[in-house]
Formats: sequence, structure tokens, C-alpha cells
Amino acid sequence: MKHIIYIIGLLAIIQTTLIAQGPPIRTDKPIMLGENKGTFRAFYQYLQSGDRNYHMAPVMIDYNIKNNFEVGIDMPLVALNDADRQEGFKAGDLSLRAKYQFVQKDGMGRTFRMAAKAMSTLPTGRENEAPMVGMGTYQTSVGILAGMESLKYGVVGELAYMHMGESHPNAWDAKLAFGLPLLKQSYPVKQMTLYFEYEGIAMPAVDGYAVYFAQGFQYAFRSYALELSVQMPLVQEVPTLFRRDLALMIGGRFII
Repeated sequence: MKHIIYIIGLLAIIQTTLIAQGPPIRTDKPIMLGENKGTFRAFYQYLQSGDRNYHMAPVMIDYNIKNNFEVGIDMPLVALNDADRQEGFKAGDLSLRAKYQFVQKDGMGRTFRMAAKAMSTLPTGRENEAPMVGMGTYQTSVGILAGMESLKYGVVGELAYMHMGESHPNAWDAKLAFGLPLLKQSYPVKQMTLYFEYEGIAMPAVDGYAVYFAQGFQYAFRSYALELSVQMPLVQEVPTLFRRDLALMIGGRFII
């Protein structure tokens, strides 16, 4: 009986910790919060793309209709400047998301989840700028997520196919994130985590490809998380519109 109580308590602490930490900073996560719970996230991102600099301030909200079904919306505001112009904050491309978790395997000290994801992006921003800023066309993305979390580390992977309409080449996007907690697990949650995140993009129609690396840090306490991430290209042979020479992100999230 004592062993059963210990296992139940341990799993409860793991689940609470994972909820408070949230997903990796730049990679989505198949673990969900539970029915009638959600997350509010806001951050600032500075993006250098060729001779253009973008200042992004996205707001992201997701809500779990069921334990395994989540919907969400991304609403970015973007300012830009280059050699010829300086423009203040305007709406970027708005995105609607849905995610369905179809695998959940929990064990003592660890859990494994898988989920399917779909996202539709509307051309509400500027045209022909950059993803999230404004692409001038409807976009659709479908993919799959998988992740394993334990008390010592976490690994999350994401693979998606992005259809970008007639104006831009379609692409495959793969992400892989490693999380390394620095403190012992505790309740209420108080955790610092290092994230090592990789992203690969392939555009077969134009022989384009890129690989990015991001170093991130997240401080989670109770139902809140503060996070910082810097992403830079390792290889980048893509059309100018999709270049990411530097992407600095700082922000936070909390459970609602």
C-alpha cells in the first residue's frame, strides 16, 4: 500500500512540474494540462532577417476542451525597420491551432506522449515579409509531436509539413528539444531548466534548407514560467523571405 501511495504521489508531482514548466521555448509539446485548463503566453522577439529587423510581440492562448484535445490562437504584433522604412507595430499573420493527444504512457518517474497538430494561418499581416510577420497568403500546417519527460531530463520532437499556397515554396519543418532541469523536483514547483533546441527546414521545390540551434533558459515557479532563448543558423540556404540570422526571444507564460 505504501508503494502505491508513493507512486501516485510521484506521478502527481511530475505532472504538476511539467505543467508549470510548459513546453520547450521554441518547440511544441504533446503533454496537455487537463480539461478546462489553458495557457496564456506573451513574449518579445527580435528577428534579424537580411537587411530587415523585426520586433515581434505575439500573444498566444490555448485551451483544453478535453484532457486530450486543445485549441489555440496566436496573435502577433510586429514592427519593422530597414534602410528604406521604419514602421510601428501592426498585426501580423493570425494563426488558429488544434492539437489531439492520442498516446499517453505513464510510468514511475517518467511519461511518454504523442499528439497530432494542425494549424491554419491567415494573411492578416503585411505581405511578403517573413513568417508570422506577413506572408500575404493562407498557410496550412499539419504535423505530429512526441515527447518523453522524466525527473532528470526531457526530449520533445516535432515534424510538420507546411503548405504555403501558390506564392511560396512548401516546406518540411523538424524540431528537436532537450530539457535539462537544474534543481531537484519540488512542490510547489520551483525549477530552472536549460533547453537545447534544434530546427531543420527543407524546401524541395527550390532546393532550400536550413538548420538552426537555440540555447534557452526557463525559470518555472508555481503556475508561471519566465524564459529566454537565442536562436542562430548553423546552415542557411533558403529564400530571403525565410532567413533568420538572429532570433532573440524573452517572455513568459502562466496557466489560466
